[in-house]
Amino acid sequence: MSLLPFERLAVYGFAMDYPTSCKVEFNPKSDRNQGDIAFKSSDGCKIFLSWGEMKKVEKFCDADAHADYSLDRIKGSGEAKILDVKRERRRANGHLASFNHVKLDLIKRGIFFKQTKTPQEVRSLHLHCESTSRYFVIYGPATPLQSEKQGEVITKMIQSFVCH
Repeated sequence: MSLLPFERLAVYGFAMDYPTSCKVEFNPKSDRNQGDIAFKSSDGCKIFLSWGEMKKVEKFCDADAHADYSLDRIKGSGEAKILDVKRERRRANGHLASFNHVKLDLIKRGIFFKQTKTPQEVRSLHLHCESTSRYFVIYGPATPLQSEKQGEVITKMIQSFVCH
């Protein structure tokens, strides 16, 4: 994903800048209350934006607890082994959000072949917006070779995010 140029995507009352080199794909079931958008570059990098109603995540006291839930789902899947998690609190559109950089091994098991491990890094931001009664998650998986460049792109996307 090239860092320049970017352009703005605005939909359902929120907006974010994304690289113009990306193909933008909406989940066809998306609506104002919940949905997903994928930003896909020709070099294979992908960044996703998901949103939903706060009442669906009200069991989480804050964005950190929501992020913990996502990490626990990865741990429990058996398809990945988390090696390292770095978390920082960031401000996004005035909200305190949970930013995570996770290093993991994707595990592929087979009947006729040995287990294989593929290293991957995932950056994510979990944000709860009381003003719109929605949560937002911006995340992107990357190979270790793509990780630094993808990290710069997702950071710029997060910095441009407006939820209300």
